[in-house]
Amino acid sequence: MRDNAFKTRENLARRRAARQGLTLRRSPRRDTQAIDYGLYSLMDAGDMGDPKFTLTIDQVEHQLDVGAEARRQQALQGIIKQAAAQSSGGKKRQMKTKK
Repeated sequence: MRDNAFKTRENLARRRAARQGLTLRRSPRRDTQAIDYGLYSLMDAGDMGDPKFTLTIDQVEHQLDVGAEARRQQALQGIIKQAAAQSSGGKKRQMKTKK
């Protein structure tokens, strides 16, 4: 039962990473004594470099949460700037018509 829950969690993290333009890779090591056994790497989707397997599944989920929140904040800032530009553009037009 635990293996199914863990695999589900891993698959969800893979899909979340893909939505963020990342690839989640698991260490191919099968030796349980290896230093990177069971660890993960988050990489850009197009990156073909050598992955560094340093993250646990908990850390992967945290990184994905942080990345999603940062993108939300960037999008919000972009919307605010766009709204400010539109409102200041409208004021300039009103001032020009008054002259």
